[in-house]
Amino acid sequence: MSGTAVPLSNTANGYTIVSQVLSQSSEPRQVISSVNPVQKFRKGWPKTLGTVQIMIGLLALILGILLVVFGAYYLVFIIPPFVVAFVYLPTGVLTAAAGQYNTA
Repeated sequence: MSGTAVPLSNTANGYTIVSQVLSQSSEPRQVISSVNPVQKFRKGWPKTLGTVQIMIGLLALILGILLVVFGAYYLVFIIPPFVVAFVYLPTGVLTAAAGQYNTA
């Protein structure tokens, strides 16, 4: 739609219909976002994310301890909560620390 706009006028009723509005420069402009991944990470509340990850890790650890104490002797039931806990706890601590200290 690079043609010129032709307004239709109705002089009897006193209104004008405009079907297309063109700016002075009809070249399409490209918007370039200059947000790097570090700035995007900092805007995403990393302290809160780290806290939630730590809480999930603690809950998984408690679940694993309860499974061991109350008699789940199958390794299929015992190992996954501990694996989840030992993955979420360090990542939560690192995420919270990355949000706390702005080094970049």
